[in-house]
Amino acid sequence: MRIYFIQARQLLAALVLTIMLLLGIINLCLFSKPLSEDVFYAGITMPSVLIDPGHGGLDGGASSPGGLIEAPLNLDISLRLRDLFAFIGIQSVLTREDDRSLGYREELSIRENKRADLNARLACSQSYPEQPFLSIHLNKYVQPEYKGAQVFYSPNHAESLTLASCLQEALRKGLDPSNDRRAKLTPENVYLMQHIAAPAVTIECGFLSNPEETAMLRTPEYRKKIAASICCGYTEYLKERGL
Repeated sequence: MRIYFIQARQLLAALVLTIMLLLGIINLCLFSKPLSEDVFYAGITMPSVLIDPGHGGLDGGASSPGGLIEAPLNLDISLRLRDLFAFIGIQSVLTREDDRSLGYREELSIRENKRADLNARLACSQSYPEQPFLSIHLNKYVQPEYKGAQVFYSPNHAESLTLASCLQEALRKGLDPSNDRRAKLTPENVYLMQHIAAPAVTIECGFLSNPEETAMLRTPEYRKKIAASICCGYTEYLKERGL
């Protein structure tokens, strides 16, 4: 009986997430401002967004006690998010599309290459100065009971908090209604969030130190739910901006 109950809850959660995504698409289609003919003729769909899969290459990021590595999961979620954005007509750019360090040079030390990687991501943002910047990550903590998605926002743009709040709420609805976390100001030691001028957030999609979340993160279905939740949150952000 317990197995059937769990399966029913999972089906219900998937149905709710599907409805959320459809409503987000409907809102975007019905209430967005029309694009100018110049934009269409240029072959560009606006608004656009920069997706940053955290870590990669030499820097695997956090890992679970069982050896699940953060960087490939960040990339998988980001690629799914890119495809969802494309489906609803939002152009996106990824800072990386495979498992590599940006700006890598063999003669540099590991520390120097990590700094080069961060500078390359910052340069990507500077190349698209009006694009919101979504940095996709996974969390880790010494106490395994901590779980739940958490969104941090940059202090450099007034709209970063609005973007983070929309994403936080969508992740709560889509992944775990009991998650009472709120969007938080990014810590001062996070290099990218302190230097990007555009609206920017770090999305910590879950805790690799939590066995329950780690088990879910191993599944493509759950990573698809994360991407769909982020997509819903972003369309809500666009709606609040009147776009």
